[in-house]
Formats: sequence, C-alpha cells, structure tokens
Amino acid sequence: MAGTPGAQVEPVEPRRRTGPTWLAVFLATVYVACLANPLTRLFDFDVNLVLAPAAAVGGAVFGATRPRKPRRERNDVRATVGRTGPGTVYARLLLEGLAALAAILVLAATTRIFFPWCGFFWGMVYFLLGPVFSMAFGLSVGLAATLLARGTGRAAVLAAGVVLATLLYPTVRALFVPVAFAYNPTFGFFPGPVYDPVATVEPAYLWARLHTVLIVAAVVSGTDIALYLGKYVPAPRSVVGSGLALAISLPAAIVLGILGDRAGISSSISAIERELDGTAATAHFVVHYPAEGRTARQIQWVAADLEAAYSDLSATLDVDVEEPIHAYIYPSRGAKKRLMGAGRTSVAFPRSRSLHLNADTYPHPVLVHELAHVMSGSRGMPLIEVSPLPGLTEGLAVAQEEVTGDLTVHEWAAAMARIGKLPDVAAVLSVTGFWQHPGGIAYTACGSFVRYLIETRGIERFWAAYRWGRIAAAYGSSIETLVNEWEAFLDTVEVSDEALARARYRFSSRGLFGTPCARAKDRLKARADDLFVRSRPRAAAETYHQAAEMAGGDPRLLRAALRAWLAADANLEARQLAELLLADAGDLGALQRVPIEVMLAAAEYRLGDLASAKQHWEAAASVGVATSDVRRATCLSIAANEPARLSSVIAYLAREPRAGADLLRLAEAWRDAPTHPVVTYLLARRFQMAERWTKAVDFYGKALDAGLPGAFLEREALRNRAICALFTEDATLARDAARTLATHPGATRADRVLSRRLLERLAIVAAGPIVPARHE
Repeated sequence: MAGTPGAQVEPVEPRRRTGPTWLAVFLATVYVACLANPLTRLFDFDVNLVLAPAAAVGGAVFGATRPRKPRRERNDVRATVGRTGPGTVYARLLLEGLAALAAILVLAATTRIFFPWCGFFWGMVYFLLGPVFSMAFGLSVGLAATLLARGTGRAAVLAAGVVLATLLYPTVRALFVPVAFAYNPTFGFFPGPVYDPVATVEPAYLWARLHTVLIVAAVVSGTDIALYLGKYVPAPRSVVGSGLALAISLPAAIVLGILGDRAGISSSISAIERELDGTAATAHFVVHYPAEGRTARQIQWVAADLEAAYSDLSATLDVDVEEPIHAYIYPSRGAKKRLMGAGRTSVAFPRSRSLHLNADTYPHPVLVHELAHVMSGSRGMPLIEVSPLPGLTEGLAVAQEEVTGDLTVHEWAAAMARIGKLPDVAAVLSVTGFWQHPGGIAYTACGSFVRYLIETRGIERFWAAYRWGRIAAAYGSSIETLVNEWEAFLDTVEVSDEALARARYRFSSRGLFGTPCARAKDRLKARADDLFVRSRPRAAAETYHQAAEMAGGDPRLLRAALRAWLAADANLEARQLAELLLADAGDLGALQRVPIEVMLAAAEYRLGDLASAKQHWEAAASVGVATSDVRRATCLSIAANEPARLSSVIAYLAREPRAGADLLRLAEAWRDAPTHPVVTYLLARRFQMAERWTKAVDFYGKALDAGLPGAFLEREALRNRAICALFTEDATLARDAARTLATHPGATRADRVLSRRLLERLAIVAAGPIVPARHE
C-alpha cells in the first residue's frame, strides 16, 4: 500500500464530475438558512460569523476528499499528494475553495433585491477575514488528514473532527477564564456580549488572522516533510523549502499564541490583574481595581457595597458561596473591552466565581444583578452553572433588583402590558425566543415572571425548575398556565401616568434584531461618537444623520445629531432639526420629547429668542421625572424668570461646555446670586463631580435651606447629599443625611431604598474598615 522512493505515481487529478460543486452547494445552503434571521440575513458581521465555521468544516472535508488517486492507480493517495507536492495540491484546493465561496457573493448580491445591503465594504471585509481565512485553515487540516487516515471517508471525519474541536476550546476556556471575546482560526472573531456593538475591525483581528496564516503554513509544510519522511516523495525536491517554511512558521505561531494578550488576540486572569493592580480582601470577595483612581480612593465603600449585596442575596436566594468571589472593577469601558471583551455590558462568570463591572455611581446600579448570577451558579446545570433557559437565568438576576428608576419590576412589567409591549413570556423563556426581543423588554418581562414565581411558590421550587429548565415538572402546571396567572396578577398592579410615560421611553428601542442595518448603524454611530469627542461636531452631526437614515430614522440618533449641531454652534440647523423631530413626535411619550424640547430651547436662546426658549424649558420641566434633561430644563426655566440676575446660569446650562468657559459662567452666577438655591445646587453638583465631598454636602444643604423650587430638585439634592456624606470622614453626618432622605415628606420608594442601602454600608465600614491588602 505504501509508496516507494522510486515508484512511478501519477499526479493528483481533480475529479471532473463533482469538483467544488458540492462545497458551493453546502455553503449556499448555510447562507440561505441565515436569511431566516433578521440579523444574519444582512451581508455583514453576523452572517460571516456563521459562514466562517461552515467554510472551515466544509474546507476540511473537501481538503481530505478532493486529492484522490486516479481510478486505476494502486498507490496510496499519499503518494500522489507527495508526487505533486503538498504546496501545489493546497494551492489548487484553495483556488477551488475560493471558487465555492464566490457563490456566497452571488447570493448576497441577489438577496440585495429583497433585503437591505447595509454597506458592501464592511461586509466584504468581514467576508475576507472570516470565511476566506477559515476556508484556508480548513483546507490545510483536510490535506494533513490524508496522512493520518486510510481512505477518504476516514480522512474527512478526522479533518471535520479536528476543526470542530477548535470550536470547543474557546467555549471550554470561557468556563475557567473570565474573557468574553475570542479569536479562533475556525470562526475568526467572536466579539463578546450581544449588547456591545461591533464597530470596526480592530488590529487584534489582523494579528489573529496572521496567526491563522502561520498555522496553515506550518501544517502544509509539515505535511510535505512528513510525506518525505514516510517515503512518499521520491526526491527531496521541495523538502528544503518546506523545512525552512516550517522552521519559521511554527515557532512564530507558537510565540504569537503565547504573546496573544499583548497582540490583543487573547487575554487571561494574569493579564487582567496586571492592569487592575490593586487588591482588597473581604469576608466573601477579592476586589481587583486600578491602584490609582476613583475606585482606589473609595475602595472601602466599594467593598462594603459588595458585602451588603452578598448578605441580601444570600438570605433571599438561600445560597452561600464558600470560595472567594473575585470582583473586577474597570476604570473605563475601553479598558474593560480590551481586557475581557465586554465594554458597556457588565458580565458575570458563575463557573469562575467572578464578576466584571465598570466603575459607576454609588451604590453600583448593576452589582446585585451580576452578583445574583454568580451566587446562583451552584443551582444551575453542572459545569456551565446557569439554567438552560436564558429567560430563567436573566429573570432571576432582574428579580433581585428592588427598584429601577423608582419602579419595581412588577410595575415595569405592568406598564409594559398597558402600552402593548408585553411579549409572550412562554416564548421569551426559550433559548431562541429570548434573543429575539429588545434586551429591556426580555429582561424585564422574565424578571417579573420569575419574581412572581418565587413570591407565590417559594425559592426551593424555583431552584428545581432552574437547574434543567423544567418549569412544568417543578410547578405541576404548564408554562402557559403559569404565565396566564402572572398576567392576571399584573392586571392588579397599579401603574401611574408617570410610570406609563417612563415605560414608553424605556421600551421604545427596537433592539438589535429589530433595527434595520444594526451593525452598520453601530459602526457609523461609533464613528460619529469619536468625531464628537475629537471636537469635530459638524462632521459628527452629518455622520449621525447617515446612521439614522440607515436605521430607518432612529430618533435617538437624530437627537445625537441635534446635540452635535448645537455643539458646532449651528443653531439654525439645530432649530430646524428639533422642530422636525417634534412635528414627527405625535406618538412619542412626554419623556421622549423632553431632550428635544431642551435642545430646541438652547437653539432659540442662542438665536436671541429667550421667550420661546423659556416656553420649551417650562414644557420639559413640567414632566417632573428624574432625568438629566428634566433637571436641566427645571433649572433653566427658573433662571429664565430672573434673566437679569441669573443670566450666567442660563449661559452655563444652555451652551455646550468648553474648556474652562463653563466654570467661568458658574463663578459669575455665584458672584451675581451667591445665595440663590439653583446656583448653590449647581455648585454642589460641581463639587460632587470633583469629589470634594464635604463642600458638596455643605452646598447641597445651603440649596435645601434656601428652598429649592420644585419637588424634583429637592429630592435629587437630598439623594446626592446623602451619597456625598457617605464619602466624608463624618459618619454621623452621613447617617443623619441618609435618615433625612428616608423621612422626608417627598421621599419616593427609591429614596427609601437608597437610604437603607447607605445605612447598611455605613454599618459594614464602621464594623471594620477595609484596607487594601496589596498593591502591585
């Protein structure tokens, strides 16, 4: 069976009848299947993420079966490959594989008739970096498989198995290494959480594909040497060149793999902890954070926040975690994205007992949610430690949040039902159904449903359903029956007009799957954001307009364009766009109109029409809901009633901040009206941003004593004063401020919850301040 050095063997002859036809049909079938999904039907990142592993597997099978001996030749196929030369055979395979991939481009061009194109350029970039490189990798594996298996069938199975095994590695690694992104020769690039947009190709992707090229070169050249050593090559015709290629490519691939965290193609616990070089230990946590910065200055309070959340969840969920939980606090979204793959999205890894958070306001807004994921790990499926139903996994975490924006999860769900946005939870609980809805809708609906199950039937029965997703078996009722009971309960929940307004605003997003050209829109938005940050507001406004047009007139992007026009002092363009947005906003809730009203008023003020600006500020302020735009409008409407005395306040709030100019205006306002409650309130906010906690507490107190007009500003001043007092050295002051917040006649439910949380954290720190254990 084996060849001999002098054997006369014929070169590899392609099979004329089939050729790459079956490969093209296979890839085309995968592409057509992708058309059923709103996201993968577009020729962009997501469809190429699906096509890349298909191309790798198809290429592996093709590479193992295509090089065949002539029908009458008795010699092994390895001899025919050796005679022709693996490099030559691989080149032919690659050309035929690329020809098969060309069918995808034909289909993509055809489907443009029915679906949006969303930009040819980036679709081609992801196509080249995804399926093309993955095909090249799969073909090399298939060619090498001819050395290790007798017969094309066994070689095909071996090659496909090797390629599929490469898919398992990042999955298994993610169970033990808390990294959300992955680069891989089979699928190319997985960016991490679905809620983080994919913007452009990062340099790391290019490094990763260089790594793929080095692997392919090592496999092909290694195949040539193996054939020579096995005496399937009659003479060392190309072995010297192959040996040189192997000597270069194999060490280079190994080195690049080892140094992957430096190139950005991989990350590790050690890489994360090198950058988050501060460490503090508590009873249940090891906290990792930058040794310099805001988190380091507030580390005892961050740790107290974690311990208080752990205590509450342990009692509610009836669980305990024996080993320390590692909490990673990142200084920025960019650093978090680079180190572990999730930028704006906080992430928990139950298997590795770790949670990864962005530094945020205090108490941390998503800490309880992410910690619930970690602490419920022991009740999930073995190994992966979550429920097989994402609706139960995320619903449990949302159910632990007491209030969000002063509403409970049941009130949010009831408001969602009143405005016609409540989804079919029986479908949303499933693996596929959960991701078909906008995140806010799916998370909230499942959270309310899970909380209802726990409140009415207890935590232990829920845990029985959670582990394997067997809801009907655990509760003795069908999912439909339980959902009907829950929906009947929501009908009894009182919902205020303010809650309905908030729900219309919060649940207006169409989500990733419901947004036309979602990825292309995200790239344009990222580019516009970058232009705005780099002080090119006019270019940013034009780019926001392009993104909005691509996304079907997305009002959020148009509002961003409006902000950019104002930053460019293009007041006429800003007024025109704002008026158009308000004219088209007939179905929008009051909260959605507020930012447009505020920006239109700013344009009117700059154009010299203070009376018109005042009307818009008053309309926005009348909403009275706790948002930054309502706060700004409230202050401006008050200042507009005293333009002679508070002109600097109007200039401070109605113009875009410029280096030093906004502080100068605020200083002028203090000079003109040093005891005015709005002026002292604005000064308190500036002291708070500068972390001058004692000054902030003092000025919030002055604003409250002077009588802040409007319950909204008064409540916010009380909340901010209590938080700032926590960070002072005066525990008595902090305790008094928190209690004042809770007992104030205008205190809301969110105020009382915040007060209780601050008092709990004060008690934890008073019991024993947490000192950093180590700084590297």
